[in-house]
Amino acid sequence: MISLSRLRIAQNVIYLLSSDAIVRLLTAVVSLLVARYLGPSQYGILGTALATAAVFAYFTDIGVLHVMIREGVKPAANLPEILGAGLRVRVYLALGSTVLALLYTHFAHSDSVVRTVVMVVTLPSIWGNALGGVGTGYFFIIQDMRLLGLVRLVSGMVNSAILLIGLLLEWHLQRLSFAYGTASLLGGLVGLAVTFRRTRVKWKSCVS
Repeated sequence: MISLSRLRIAQNVIYLLSSDAIVRLLTAVVSLLVARYLGPSQYGILGTALATAAVFAYFTDIGVLHVMIREGVKPAANLPEILGAGLRVRVYLALGSTVLALLYTHFAHSDSVVRTVVMVVTLPSIWGNALGGVGTGYFFIIQDMRLLGLVRLVSGMVNSAILLIGLLLEWHLQRLSFAYGTASLLGGLVGLAVTFRRTRVKWKSCVS
């Protein structure tokens, strides 16, 4: 007979895999449509912006998520304080990443269009990843992969819907890039908002 713990683990794995598979499929389809719409030259600029965003968004974590999970699963863990500390560190890291991204974009790209596209994709992605990571940590701590998968699925569907609307309205490269960045930021805000609704986050106690 399968134990409840093993059954829960299996369910969590299924939730994560299914939501991840659907989001990746949607992202792949939308990316192909965007590439076909923009053409090689303009999609190359967008690809540069997405790569830049991925690099600088990474610096908003650098191990914070793993520390949150490690401390949060301890028997006597104070979850509101752990989440508050994680949020504070991520905000500081996001501020640093924002400064670095602005400096990099200024010195690495001389073309004004490329600069604009890189900034409107990278800066919202930095903050979306920073804020959304708190929610991800919370879901892992409480071992509710169903809710994490649902948040990821909703965020992915919203992101895809925004980009599809942009294609239908024939937005130019800058506006479509802004949609990419906005979608990333919205995804992070959704995860953080769900966390705030389910538990307290002691931000003030962490910064006092």
